[in-house]
Amino acid sequence: MPVHQLPGDKGRVYAFKDELDRWKAGVPDNEAVPRTRRVRLVVAIAACLVAGTLLTAAIIRNGLRSRSISNFSIKGRLLRAVDQSNEKLWDYEFPGNVDGLPPEGRVPREIGQIADLDQDGDPELLINFDIADNGDPATLYCFRSDGKVAWTYRMGREVKTPLGRTYPAHYRINLLGVFDKPAPNGGSVIVGGHHGGTWLYAVELLNASGRKIGEYFHPGWLWAMELWDLDRDGLQEIILGGVNNGFGSLADPGGRPYGASVVVLDSRRFHGQGPVPAGDDRRIAGVPTDSERAALLFQEFEGSLPNNFCHVKGLFVTKDFVEVVVTRGHPEEQAAHFRFDHSFRLTDIVPNPLLQQKLRKKLAALATHAEVLALHRRELGGIRFLKNDFEQRAR
Repeated sequence: MPVHQLPGDKGRVYAFKDELDRWKAGVPDNEAVPRTRRVRLVVAIAACLVAGTLLTAAIIRNGLRSRSISNFSIKGRLLRAVDQSNEKLWDYEFPGNVDGLPPEGRVPREIGQIADLDQDGDPELLINFDIADNGDPATLYCFRSDGKVAWTYRMGREVKTPLGRTYPAHYRINLLGVFDKPAPNGGSVIVGGHHGGTWLYAVELLNASGRKIGEYFHPGWLWAMELWDLDRDGLQEIILGGVNNGFGSLADPGGRPYGASVVVLDSRRFHGQGPVPAGDDRRIAGVPTDSERAALLFQEFEGSLPNNFCHVKGLFVTKDFVEVVVTRGHPEEQAAHFRFDHSFRLTDIVPNPLLQQKLRKKLAALATHAEVLALHRRELGGIRFLKNDFEQRAR
């Protein structure tokens, strides 16, 4: 008789009606359980196993993500990554001390950044490894959250000028940035570096796997970078500031050259080289020009010298404005803050106290505020636009 008992000495005895009916009808025991019930039972067990496996995987995955890289520190040659609880995840030892670190405090963004390059929810860590004065080019490291090196990259390639001067691939990285989301061409990472003490500067666009997909050359060093969607098309532009050596030696009728430079690049067509005057050899043979969205030059402050010149030291962007900080650093730093709207129309100029004190000597003691503002525009407002696509779009 097909009866069943629950576990235990006094477990309840029970039977299924369809099993009893089949027993009474003389159906063999091996067919006592209907096929449909057996299939349902197997399916139910399989579903439970799958659900359990998925649940376990989710728990493991969430547990791992909860210990993803949240912060990091570098001391000498030792890199340490920590999680959200500031607990150590892993250490990595570089072959030498990392150059450019401040004595104390947070690692600057041109040396290290945390970003989810492949958009999988698990962030990577980018480190610009450079050993000062050892002769080797800088290497960009990309670490996964588990501490494994995903890839390394050394920027640049050998290039020649129209007159045949050759520059080998040897760069020191001083700019590092990551887009909020990858560009349509897959670009995620921006690196910029200078070729020793020469005029040559390169900016490169890499994808999440560390492969170069675009390059731009500039005739002078760049020191500042911001990534911002200026035209609100859903993609960030690359705003770069520094010095243009080609125009830095050209004087206007008043005798003051334009050296400090800002260029704005588009991630969708990331190529080309910066502008130089006709006949200038600070160009790369075979590389097109006029690829920028905008290119502008700032006139030197009065009293600038060949070894004491103006350059763009800082860039600050908000939803309302772009601020360009032009400085001249020797012997005492003079600076002016130029504020533009997102179409690069000038809205204000504010000199720092040292420069303001120098300019005030040109005014009467009781000058009005309007006279002071007019002086700032007259003395500092010499801005030469070589290109500006944003102003055309704003019209």
